[in-house]
Amino acid sequence: MSWIQNTGSRELYISGLKLMRSGVLIIMISTIIGVIAMGLMFLSLLGVLIPLFTPGRIEHITEVVIIPVEGGITIRNTTTIIKTLEISTQVEESLRKIFEKLLLEYPHVVIWGIIAGILLLISLVLGLIGYWARFIPGARRLGRASVEFSTASTLVWIGYFWGYLVFLVMTLIGLGILVYAIFTQSIFGIFVTSMGILTGFIIAAILVLIGYIGLIILVFKLYEFEKNTLYFITAILLVVGLILRFTSFIPYIGLFMVIETSILSFIAWILLYVALGESIRRAESQPVTSTPSVTMQIPPSL
Repeated sequence: MSWIQNTGSRELYISGLKLMRSGVLIIMISTIIGVIAMGLMFLSLLGVLIPLFTPGRIEHITEVVIIPVEGGITIRNTTTIIKTLEISTQVEESLRKIFEKLLLEYPHVVIWGIIAGILLLISLVLGLIGYWARFIPGARRLGRASVEFSTASTLVWIGYFWGYLVFLVMTLIGLGILVYAIFTQSIFGIFVTSMGILTGFIIAAILVLIGYIGLIILVFKLYEFEKNTLYFITAILLVVGLILRFTSFIPYIGLFMVIETSILSFIAWILLYVALGESIRRAESQPVTSTPSVTMQIPPSL
């Protein structure tokens, strides 16, 4: 296309591609750290559950770390029956003793859990940086460079900026209100808070879906312009991933669909990273045509 030879559009296009590529790299690093964090959390959970349910260990642990609460919580054959939601000092003491028991007998498990939480937080921060500071601004520059990318870049901005922002804000506000409702013993507050959090998550999910569709359109537009097969393969993987996301709610196979979707998405990010690098090299090698200046010819005076 001829617009790439224009100096202004060419600079916007190249800078947009570079921002998107660096954003994709940060997103991939964030994904890897997140997978490691989830793996450590899973190992931590197994490290607690396996010894806990080992024959001969259940009764010993429950007798040491659980303090029965009169009218609140009773223990019978390792079965906890919650009769009331009343928060008392005895329950707090029980939770403290549970944590101390885990820390004394399974210190490595607790350390794994803490490390997993830190890594999960790092993954979240890197993901937001990758989208908000790199990928979205890069897509917006492509939209300013050519009208062909404007719709797709707008959808990406709406979905991945506002969608994740709503998700983050609703999570923080929801957790704060939920903690307040629990300590004030307000069942109605807990119910209303839960409904509000659920509504916020639904809105965030719809917005992120819009951003995902915008990403697919953007990759297809890049394929039409660059004629690079990697963009086409990336777009196909993204479409397949979108379809598989709706199958994650199917019983028994939903977990496997989530895993497959995550793998396809990661492969798509890798291909997009490589394709963007090739596009940057191609665009930088294109000749630049400066816009000719028009000079006014002043007629000679009579």
